[in-house]
Amino acid sequence: MKKVLDYAVMGLGIGYFISTVCLSLMRGLDETMENVLAWMIASVLYGLISMIFDTDWLPLPGMIAVHFCGCVAITLGTAWILGYADSFLSLALDVVPIFIVIYILIGLGIALYARQDTKKLNQKMGK
Repeated sequence: MKKVLDYAVMGLGIGYFISTVCLSLMRGLDETMENVLAWMIASVLYGLISMIFDTDWLPLPGMIAVHFCGCVAITLGTAWILGYADSFLSLALDVVPIFIVIYILIGLGIALYARQDTKKLNQKMGK
């Protein structure tokens, strides 16, 4: 099942990128495509900042703090560039609460997946 999910996510990522580029080239950069492209770039940055979890120089709480702050900065920066609010304070008050809820939900999903994966690995090892 993990292999199927890995291939599905890879296909989704490649398809998303190619579709976005093709639509931008064929239809031009209207407001919707500007938003899609901006959030696609933000997604790449989210992925890059997630590399923090592959380091050994910080304990897990520190990694989460750095990742969280980086993701908040990426989100606020992208939303600001796209003109989602008239002031940065207004933007932060609108975006950060939604961001926190989504961040927690994704974190819980990843933790549950890791827990299930660990349980399966332990069963295979006979523990």
